[in-house]
Amino acid sequence: MPLPPSASATTSSVPGSPRSEDWFNPRAGQETVVLEDDQTRATFDAVTGALLGLRSQRTGWDIQGRAALGQSFRAYVTLPDRLYGPVNGLQCRLGGVEVSEDRRTATFTWEELHLQSGERLPIRFTGRASLQRGELHFAGQLENQSAATVTTLSWPVLGDVSLPLGETTLERQNFDYGTFKRTPLLPCMANERGYYGTNYPMQIEGKGARNPGIPGAYHFLPRFVLLSAGAQGWYAGAHDVSAGELVCFFSELRPGYLDSYHGRAPATPQVGELPIHLTFEAIHYPFAGPGEQGAALTEVVLAPYQGAWHAGVDVYRRWRATWHRPAPSPSWVHEVHAWQQLQIGSAEDD
Repeated sequence: MPLPPSASATTSSVPGSPRSEDWFNPRAGQETVVLEDDQTRATFDAVTGALLGLRSQRTGWDIQGRAALGQSFRAYVTLPDRLYGPVNGLQCRLGGVEVSEDRRTATFTWEELHLQSGERLPIRFTGRASLQRGELHFAGQLENQSAATVTTLSWPVLGDVSLPLGETTLERQNFDYGTFKRTPLLPCMANERGYYGTNYPMQIEGKGARNPGIPGAYHFLPRFVLLSAGAQGWYAGAHDVSAGELVCFFSELRPGYLDSYHGRAPATPQVGELPIHLTFEAIHYPFAGPGEQGAALTEVVLAPYQGAWHAGVDVYRRWRATWHRPAPSPSWVHEVHAWQQLQIGSAEDD
Protein backbone atom coordinates (compact mmCIF):
# COMPACT_ATOMS: atom_id res chain seq x y z
CA MET A 1 0.00 0.00 0.00
CA PRO A 2 1.59 3.33 -1.02
CA LEU A 3 2.43 6.09 1.41
CA PRO A 4 -0.02 8.99 1.59
CA PRO A 5 0.70 11.83 -0.85
CA SER A 6 1.42 14.29 1.95
CA ALA A 7 1.29 14.63 5.68
CA SER A 8 -0.68 17.87 5.59
CA ALA A 9 -3.59 16.36 3.67
CA THR A 10 -4.59 14.04 6.50
CA THR A 11 -3.20 15.56 9.67
CA SER A 12 -4.87 17.52 12.37
CA SER A 13 -4.04 21.20 12.82
CA VAL A 14 -4.37 20.96 16.59
CA PRO A 15 -1.02 21.93 18.20
CA GLY A 16 0.69 18.84 19.51
CA SER A 17 -1.45 16.42 17.54
CA PRO A 18 0.64 13.28 16.97
CA ARG A 19 -0.61 13.02 13.39
CA SER A 20 0.82 16.46 12.65
CA GLU A 21 4.26 15.07 13.54
CA ASP A 22 4.26 12.15 11.11
CA TRP A 23 6.37 13.19 8.15
CA PHE A 24 6.09 11.83 4.63
CA ASN A 25 7.90 12.89 1.49
CA PRO A 26 6.85 10.70 -1.49
CA ARG A 27 8.96 12.83 -3.85
CA ALA A 28 12.17 12.05 -1.97
CA GLY A 29 15.12 10.84 -3.99
CA GLN A 30 14.55 12.63 -7.29
CA GLU A 31 17.85 14.44 -6.71
CA THR A 32 20.40 12.96 -4.33
CA VAL A 33 23.79 13.59 -2.76
CA VAL A 34 25.81 10.46 -2.00
CA LEU A 35 28.76 10.15 0.39
CA GLU A 36 30.43 6.78 0.02
CA ASP A 37 33.52 4.75 0.89
CA ASP A 38 34.22 1.02 1.25
CA GLN A 39 32.44 0.86 4.63
CA THR A 40 29.52 3.28 4.58
CA ARG A 41 27.14 4.79 2.03
CA ALA A 42 24.91 7.73 2.96
CA THR A 43 22.29 9.12 0.59
CA PHE A 44 20.73 12.57 1.14
CA ASP A 45 17.90 14.31 -0.66
CA ALA A 46 19.36 17.28 -2.53
CA VAL A 47 16.00 19.11 -2.33
CA THR A 48 15.21 18.74 1.38
CA GLY A 49 18.50 17.61 2.95
CA ALA A 50 16.80 14.49 4.34
CA LEU A 51 18.88 11.39 5.08
CA LEU A 52 17.26 8.90 2.68
CA GLY A 53 19.59 5.94 3.05
CA LEU A 54 22.36 4.70 5.31
CA ARG A 55 24.10 1.43 4.42
CA SER A 56 26.82 -0.72 5.89
CA GLN A 57 28.74 -1.59 2.73
CA ARG A 58 30.36 -4.72 4.16
CA THR A 59 27.15 -6.34 5.40
CA GLY A 60 24.50 -4.70 3.20
CA TRP A 61 22.41 -3.49 6.16
CA ASP A 62 20.32 -0.48 5.14
CA ILE A 63 19.47 0.82 8.60
CA GLN A 64 17.59 3.81 7.14
CA GLY A 65 14.73 2.09 5.35
CA ARG A 66 12.09 3.76 3.18
CA ALA A 67 13.30 6.93 1.49
CA ALA A 68 9.85 8.52 1.81
CA LEU A 69 10.35 8.48 5.60
CA GLY A 70 13.81 10.04 5.47
CA GLN A 71 14.23 13.14 7.64
CA SER A 72 16.54 16.14 7.72
CA PHE A 73 16.20 17.65 11.19
CA ARG A 74 13.57 18.50 13.78
CA ALA A 75 13.62 21.30 16.33
CA TYR A 76 11.64 22.98 19.07
CA VAL A 77 11.70 26.70 19.77
CA THR A 78 10.19 28.84 22.50
CA LEU A 79 8.77 32.26 21.67
CA PRO A 80 8.03 35.27 23.88
CA ASP A 81 4.30 34.49 23.88
CA ARG A 82 4.39 30.66 24.00
CA LEU A 83 6.63 27.74 24.79
CA TYR A 84 5.49 25.23 22.15
CA GLY A 85 7.07 25.75 18.74
CA PRO A 86 7.76 22.52 16.79
CA VAL A 87 9.79 22.72 13.59
CA ASN A 88 9.71 20.04 10.90
CA GLY A 89 12.86 20.14 8.81
CA LEU A 90 11.05 18.90 5.70
CA GLN A 91 8.87 22.00 5.81
CA CYS A 92 11.92 24.31 5.85
CA ARG A 93 13.24 25.28 2.43
CA LEU A 94 16.81 24.13 1.86
CA GLY A 95 18.79 27.17 0.76
CA GLY A 96 21.63 25.19 -0.74
CA VAL A 97 23.95 22.19 -0.51
CA GLU A 98 27.68 22.16 -1.14
CA VAL A 99 29.61 18.96 -1.82
CA SER A 100 33.39 18.79 -1.43
CA GLU A 101 35.59 17.84 -4.37
CA ASP A 102 36.34 14.42 -2.90
CA ARG A 103 32.59 13.90 -2.38
CA ARG A 104 33.11 12.98 1.25
CA THR A 105 31.49 16.09 2.81
CA ALA A 106 28.11 17.73 2.23
CA THR A 107 27.07 21.02 3.82
CA PHE A 108 23.36 21.90 3.97
CA THR A 109 22.02 25.37 4.78
CA TRP A 110 18.51 26.30 5.85
CA GLU A 111 18.01 30.08 6.00
CA GLU A 112 14.76 29.96 8.00
CA LEU A 113 12.97 27.71 10.44
CA HIS A 114 9.29 27.22 9.60
CA LEU A 115 6.94 26.48 12.48
CA GLN A 116 4.00 24.13 12.05
CA SER A 117 1.81 27.18 12.67
CA GLY A 118 3.14 28.69 9.43
CA GLU A 119 5.43 31.30 11.01
CA ARG A 120 8.91 31.78 9.57
CA LEU A 121 11.79 32.61 11.88
CA PRO A 122 15.08 34.15 10.68
CA ILE A 123 17.20 31.35 12.16
CA ARG A 124 19.87 29.84 9.95
CA PHE A 125 20.88 26.23 10.49
CA THR A 126 23.97 24.90 8.75
CA GLY A 127 24.42 21.13 8.96
CA ARG A 128 27.49 19.28 7.77
CA ALA A 129 27.83 15.54 7.12
CA SER A 130 31.35 14.20 6.58
CA LEU A 131 32.45 10.64 5.83
CA GLN A 132 35.75 9.78 7.49
CA ARG A 133 37.08 6.21 7.24
CA GLY A 134 33.64 4.65 7.41
CA GLU A 135 32.36 6.99 10.12
CA LEU A 136 29.67 9.54 9.26
CA HIS A 137 30.27 12.73 11.25
CA PHE A 138 27.43 15.24 11.73
CA ALA A 139 28.13 18.79 12.86
CA GLY A 140 26.06 21.97 12.79
CA GLN A 141 25.77 25.62 13.67
CA LEU A 142 22.91 28.00 14.45
CA GLU A 143 22.65 31.74 13.78
CA ASN A 144 19.60 33.16 15.51
CA GLN A 145 18.27 36.53 14.32
CA SER A 146 14.83 36.00 15.85
CA ALA A 147 13.19 36.64 19.21
CA ALA A 148 12.84 32.89 19.77
CA THR A 149 15.13 30.44 21.56
CA VAL A 150 16.11 27.18 19.90
CA THR A 151 15.83 24.76 22.80
CA THR A 152 16.41 21.46 20.97
CA LEU A 153 17.53 20.45 17.51
CA SER A 154 17.79 16.85 16.30
CA TRP A 155 20.57 16.14 13.81
CA PRO A 156 20.96 13.53 12.43
CA VAL A 157 17.56 11.79 12.28
CA LEU A 158 16.83 8.27 11.03
CA GLY A 159 13.17 8.27 10.09
CA ASP A 160 12.76 4.54 9.43
CA VAL A 161 15.14 2.26 11.33
CA SER A 162 15.07 -1.14 9.64
CA LEU A 163 16.41 -4.59 10.45
CA PRO A 164 19.10 -6.27 8.36
CA LEU A 165 18.01 -9.16 6.17
CA GLY A 166 17.67 -12.38 8.11
CA GLU A 167 17.44 -10.75 11.54
CA THR A 168 14.26 -10.47 13.60
CA THR A 169 15.36 -8.44 16.63
CA LEU A 170 17.00 -5.10 17.29
CA GLU A 171 18.16 -3.83 20.66
CA ARG A 172 19.74 -0.72 22.09
CA GLN A 173 22.88 -1.23 24.14
CA ASN A 174 24.37 1.40 26.44
CA PHE A 175 26.24 1.80 29.68
CA ASP A 176 24.14 2.73 32.68
CA TYR A 177 25.66 3.79 35.97
CA GLY A 178 27.51 0.56 36.69
CA THR A 179 26.41 -1.93 34.06
CA PHE A 180 25.72 -2.50 30.37
CA LYS A 181 22.05 -2.41 29.42
CA ARG A 182 20.31 -4.24 26.60
CA THR A 183 16.91 -2.74 25.80
CA PRO A 184 14.63 -4.18 23.06
CA LEU A 185 13.66 -1.98 20.11
CA LEU A 186 12.15 -4.48 17.63
CA PRO A 187 9.85 -6.35 17.36
CA CYS A 188 9.04 -5.42 20.97
CA MET A 189 9.96 -1.91 22.05
CA ALA A 190 10.56 -1.19 25.71
CA ASN A 191 8.87 2.10 26.62
CA GLU A 192 11.08 4.20 28.89
CA ARG A 193 8.57 6.95 29.43
CA GLY A 194 5.00 6.88 30.65
CA TYR A 195 1.94 6.50 28.49
CA TYR A 196 0.88 9.85 29.98
CA GLY A 197 2.05 13.08 28.38
CA THR A 198 3.60 11.35 25.35
CA ASN A 199 2.39 10.70 21.82
CA TYR A 200 4.37 7.54 21.10
CA PRO A 201 6.27 4.77 22.90
CA MET A 202 9.78 6.15 23.30
CA GLN A 203 13.28 5.48 24.55
CA ILE A 204 15.84 8.04 25.65
CA GLU A 205 18.84 5.89 26.62
CA GLY A 206 17.86 5.50 30.24
CA LYS A 207 17.77 2.50 32.51
CA GLY A 208 15.47 0.62 30.16
CA ALA A 209 12.42 -1.34 31.22
CA ARG A 210 12.30 -4.82 32.71
CA ASN A 211 9.34 -5.63 30.49
CA PRO A 212 8.75 -4.11 27.03
CA GLY A 213 5.46 -2.44 27.90
CA ILE A 214 6.51 -1.08 31.29
CA PRO A 215 8.00 2.43 31.58
CA GLY A 216 11.55 2.63 32.88
CA ALA A 217 13.00 5.01 35.41
CA TYR A 218 16.01 7.31 35.47
CA HIS A 219 17.75 8.90 32.53
CA PHE A 220 21.54 8.70 32.40
CA LEU A 221 23.68 10.26 29.71
CA PRO A 222 26.24 7.93 28.13
CA ARG A 223 28.50 9.23 25.40
CA PHE A 224 27.31 6.58 22.97
CA VAL A 225 24.70 3.92 22.26
CA LEU A 226 24.76 0.84 20.05
CA LEU A 227 21.96 -0.40 17.80
CA SER A 228 22.62 -4.13 17.71
CA ALA A 229 21.14 -6.80 15.41
CA GLY A 230 22.82 -10.16 15.82
CA ALA A 231 26.47 -10.08 14.79
CA GLN A 232 26.46 -6.49 13.57
CA GLY A 233 25.33 -3.06 14.62
CA TRP A 234 25.58 0.70 14.37
CA TYR A 235 27.41 2.97 16.77
CA ALA A 236 26.07 6.44 17.60
CA GLY A 237 28.25 8.69 19.73
CA ALA A 238 28.57 12.32 20.80
CA HIS A 239 32.23 13.23 20.26
CA ASP A 240 32.86 16.25 22.42
CA VAL A 241 35.40 16.63 25.23
CA SER A 242 34.03 19.93 26.53
CA ALA A 243 30.65 18.65 27.77
CA GLY A 244 29.34 22.02 26.68
CA GLU A 245 26.08 20.69 25.29
CA LEU A 246 23.64 18.00 26.34
CA VAL A 247 23.04 15.32 23.68
CA CYS A 248 20.47 12.53 24.00
CA PHE A 249 19.81 9.55 21.75
CA PHE A 250 16.10 9.09 21.26
CA SER A 251 13.71 6.66 19.55
CA GLU A 252 9.97 6.61 18.94
CA LEU A 253 7.70 3.87 17.59
CA ARG A 254 5.15 5.53 15.31
CA PRO A 255 2.19 5.47 15.34
CA GLY A 256 2.32 2.99 18.25
CA TYR A 257 1.99 -0.56 19.51
CA LEU A 258 -0.12 -3.33 18.07
CA ASP A 259 0.03 -5.03 21.48
CA SER A 260 0.69 -2.56 24.29
CA TYR A 261 0.87 -5.23 27.01
CA HIS A 262 3.93 -6.81 25.42
CA GLY A 263 5.09 -3.66 23.68
CA ARG A 264 4.91 -5.33 20.28
CA ALA A 265 5.11 -3.33 17.06
CA PRO A 266 2.81 -4.19 14.13
CA ALA A 267 4.33 -6.77 11.81
CA THR A 268 3.05 -4.99 8.69
CA PRO A 269 4.82 -1.95 7.21
CA GLN A 270 1.61 0.06 7.31
CA VAL A 271 -1.65 0.26 9.27
CA GLY A 272 -4.42 2.04 7.38
CA GLU A 273 -2.89 5.14 5.83
CA LEU A 274 -0.04 5.40 8.34
CA PRO A 275 3.33 3.65 7.94
CA ILE A 276 4.82 1.81 10.89
CA HIS A 277 8.28 3.18 11.56
CA LEU A 278 10.89 3.31 14.29
CA THR A 279 12.87 6.54 14.54
CA PHE A 280 16.31 7.27 15.96
CA GLU A 281 17.73 10.74 16.45
CA ALA A 282 20.43 12.67 18.26
CA ILE A 283 18.77 15.48 20.22
CA HIS A 284 20.97 18.51 20.89
CA TYR A 285 20.05 21.07 23.55
CA PRO A 286 21.77 24.25 22.31
CA PHE A 287 19.40 26.78 23.95
CA ALA A 288 20.47 29.28 21.29
CA GLY A 289 18.85 32.54 22.43
CA PRO A 290 17.77 35.64 20.49
CA GLY A 291 20.67 37.16 18.59
CA GLU A 292 23.06 34.31 19.36
CA GLN A 293 25.50 33.66 16.54
CA GLY A 294 27.68 30.65 15.88
CA ALA A 295 26.04 28.26 18.34
CA ALA A 296 27.85 25.03 17.45
CA LEU A 297 26.30 21.59 17.84
CA THR A 298 28.25 18.71 19.31
CA GLU A 299 29.62 16.39 16.65
CA VAL A 300 27.65 13.13 16.40
CA VAL A 301 29.16 10.07 14.73
CA LEU A 302 27.32 7.13 13.14
CA ALA A 303 29.40 4.08 12.20
CA PRO A 304 28.66 0.44 11.31
CA TYR A 305 30.48 -2.40 13.03
CA GLN A 306 30.67 -6.17 12.74
CA GLY A 307 30.79 -8.53 15.68
CA ALA A 308 29.67 -8.27 19.30
CA TRP A 309 29.26 -5.08 21.31
CA HIS A 310 33.02 -4.96 21.85
CA ALA A 311 33.44 -3.96 18.19
CA GLY A 312 30.95 -1.14 18.67
CA VAL A 313 32.74 0.14 21.74
CA ASP A 314 35.99 0.12 19.74
CA VAL A 315 34.64 3.06 17.72
CA TYR A 316 34.46 5.08 20.93
CA ARG A 317 37.84 3.82 22.11
CA ARG A 318 39.53 4.94 18.91
CA TRP A 319 38.14 8.44 19.34
CA ARG A 320 39.01 8.51 23.06
CA ALA A 321 42.60 7.61 22.25
CA THR A 322 42.93 10.82 20.19
CA TRP A 323 42.51 13.07 23.23
CA HIS A 324 42.66 11.15 26.51
CA ARG A 325 46.05 11.08 28.21
CA PRO A 326 46.13 9.00 31.42
CA ALA A 327 47.74 10.63 34.42
CA PRO A 328 51.16 9.28 35.43
CA SER A 329 50.80 6.44 37.92
CA PRO A 330 53.07 3.94 39.68
CA SER A 331 53.33 0.43 38.27
CA TRP A 332 51.57 -1.21 41.21
CA VAL A 333 48.34 0.58 40.32
CA HIS A 334 48.08 -1.57 37.20
CA GLU A 335 48.57 -4.86 39.01
CA VAL A 336 45.73 -7.19 40.00
CA HIS A 337 44.19 -6.41 43.39
CA ALA A 338 41.53 -8.16 45.43
CA TRP A 339 39.48 -6.82 48.25
CA GLN A 340 36.30 -7.48 50.15
CA GLN A 341 33.85 -4.78 51.16
CA LEU A 342 30.99 -4.96 53.60
CA GLN A 343 28.59 -2.07 53.21
CA ILE A 344 25.35 -1.59 55.11
CA GLY A 345 22.66 0.89 54.09
CA SER A 346 24.20 2.09 50.85
CA ALA A 347 22.56 4.69 48.58
CA GLU A 348 21.65 1.87 46.18
CA ASP A 349 19.80 -0.08 48.90
CA ASP A 350 22.25 -3.02 48.70
